[in-house]
Amino acid sequence: MTLVLVLAAYGRSRLIDYRQATAQIPTLVNTTLDRLATQAARAANGQVEEAFISIGQLRDDVLRATFSAAERERVWKGVRAIVEGNANVRAATREAGRTGEMSRVWEWIGPVNLLPRLEGRRSGGLTEELPPAGGDTDEAGGGSTEMVETRKWDEGRPIY
Repeated sequence: MTLVLVLAAYGRSRLIDYRQATAQIPTLVNTTLDRLATQAARAANGQVEEAFISIGQLRDDVLRATFSAAERERVWKGVRAIVEGNANVRAATREAGRTGEMSRVWEWIGPVNLLPRLEGRRSGGLTEELPPAGGDTDEAGGGSTEMVETRKWDEGRPIY
């Protein structure tokens, strides 16, 4: 009888863990797509050489809190299926510029919405005043300004 209770408790624990890991997939997909779009924006702006990210490195970075290799692979399969089905992502095998290592990569091919003089993608958040484009002035004689919303990517931790 005790063995049945222990097995039932173990099964329940595994089921709860499975459901929690599966519930993470939409958040992980969002993080992954945002990282890919940011990498593409940084490459278009000349801040990085490569517009793509290695899938293995991205997986290890996004799932750094998942220590079980089997669980990490199971969750990543769900993320991979959604990301590779996204029309804005191209999957390919590329050679890394610095190391020359061949790896499977994802590249963001969708819009990056870069603005001049801005470091990140335009997605809302902070505002910055830009000078008028054509030198237009308002009736009071001062220059008119345009408010543009921007958000700078903040990872919350250093990225190496």
